[in-house]
Amino acid sequence: ARRDPGRGTGQVGGRIGGAHGHGGELVTGGAGDEHEGGFRGCRFNFVRHLGGMPDKAVFDRVVAMIAPLGWHIDLHFDAAFVNHGPLRWVARDSHKPGRGPQETWLLHATPQWSEAHLEDTPEAVAETLLAAFARLGAEAAPAAWSAHRWRYADTEASLDRNCCWDEEARIGLCGDWLNGGKVEGAWLSGRGLARRIGAAASVIAARP
Repeated sequence: ARRDPGRGTGQVGGRIGGAHGHGGELVTGGAGDEHEGGFRGCRFNFVRHLGGMPDKAVFDRVVAMIAPLGWHIDLHFDAAFVNHGPLRWVARDSHKPGRGPQETWLLHATPQWSEAHLEDTPEAVAETLLAAFARLGAEAAPAAWSAHRWRYADTEASLDRNCCWDEEARIGLCGDWLNGGKVEGAWLSGRGLARRIGAAASVIAARP
């Protein structure tokens, strides 16, 4: 393995290489030596307290230079909330347990942008979101992509009841819309309803 604190990190024959965006040495010196040494990617630091954002001009030149070599950009985070533009949440799916080696990212648009562009074509949506993702340092043209529209993915005003259970009719309701509107709320709502059903079943079983 090769490690040089002044220029970045990399692995011989591996997938990850690096170059910092402060001095631009990789731009002026070229990437030939790094490529021969096994570098196949470039990592930029986008966390301010770990060194600050790279200069955009240097960033753009590095991206243009490594593209013909087939390098990839390795983002210095696995997930992030985005506070501007059409994106709200991005996550590296390929780092989740049991996933394959192919670099895969999940991009979620903001509710406001999604509602305004609900009837856009998948191609138009992908173009906009991928462009926004590229501004965070990702590759602008992935090998493959798919777009999915969750028309009923969110509720305008979710309730805070956990679940609903009608003791007399012995029927219940659960879902994210009853418990905060998020996936965690959906799970907790289903768990709460299962407990209510289990308790009712115990009462029935105990009857003579």
